[in-house]
Amino acid sequence: VRHRSTVHAAQSKPSPRGADIGDVNSRRAVVCCAAMAAVLAHGFCCMASVSHGPPIVHRAVKGMALYEVQDFNHCILPGICGNKARKLLALSREPELAAPIVSHGGPQSNAMLALAKLASHRRMQFIYHVQPMPRWLRQSPVGNLAEALSLGMDIVEHRTVDQYKNACVEAEHGDHTFVPQGGAAPAAETGVEGLAKYLSHWKSEQPWAGRAVDVMLPAGTGTTALFLARHVSDELRVHAVPCVGDAVYLQSQMEKLDALSGGASRYPSILEPPGGKRPFGQPHPSLLASWLDAAAHAVHLDLVYGPLVWAALKASRLREQGQNELIHENPVLLVNCGGHEGIPSQLSRYRRAGLLSDDDFQALMHTQ
Repeated sequence: VRHRSTVHAAQSKPSPRGADIGDVNSRRAVVCCAAMAAVLAHGFCCMASVSHGPPIVHRAVKGMALYEVQDFNHCILPGICGNKARKLLALSREPELAAPIVSHGGPQSNAMLALAKLASHRRMQFIYHVQPMPRWLRQSPVGNLAEALSLGMDIVEHRTVDQYKNACVEAEHGDHTFVPQGGAAPAAETGVEGLAKYLSHWKSEQPWAGRAVDVMLPAGTGTTALFLARHVSDELRVHAVPCVGDAVYLQSQMEKLDALSGGASRYPSILEPPGGKRPFGQPHPSLLASWLDAAAHAVHLDLVYGPLVWAALKASRLREQGQNELIHENPVLLVNCGGHEGIPSQLSRYRRAGLLSDDDFQALMHTQ
């Protein structure tokens, strides 16, 4: 039974959007990179010979031996791919789940959409708690929110942050299936362990006996990075790039999850991106430039986590940062975790912020 989607919040008129102001001088470069991204997003060149896993593709980047792990091609159900597929694998295999599924987080979360798809597939109710949303988004849902609502998600928008936090605490208990924000739960270990074994097997087939390989990936709660570091072979060194908060926050999140999942105390190193801590998901010219630079190197990343991990990757080859720094001679595996479904709504944010003109926005949208 599909449940009617509802929004529990005071109704109000949408606020006007910001002006769309394009940078005329950079338009040609943006559109050029957009066209390139359209051609290169598929990334079907120079694939390593590995079976039963996502493609691992060599990428030509000056000064490094870079391989893109296209984990976004790993799916457990239609539309549930990448690290969300890894995190939700154990849950999807459960023969019976206590209804409803309950979770919380941001209104454009990729995890939210993945859970909505899982709930729809299992014909279960899905209740999702959010903080106060922008008025325009409440009135005219777009992106992941619109798709999740179309799948029958019931969204509960709380009037204050404190009410939201209290509801999240209460949601952890009860006769239902609770999934923490972003899927940060011990159950996520099952799927991530499969990726760790795959990467370890791939390394064993390469002509790099005795050489370490650096594995880089973005981290929100650090769930994927934690369990990946726990299960990869010793020759693989995992580096997590914090994308939500700073290194201290990321380490604390991983320590909490480690304690809940056996206490192995085997952590990835943390490689912070240049520019310091930024508000999560907030548009910034340097992030857009990083995302376009990745596309120019045939790496099609999401537009929230991807620019940060790409910036950290590029910066790591230019300076020394101590014992957690990547070793320049080592091959690098960049785990592309997916999240591409969130690109259109993020591009819209860039347009509303005046960082993309209408023409550039349309050109980039055509590549998605």
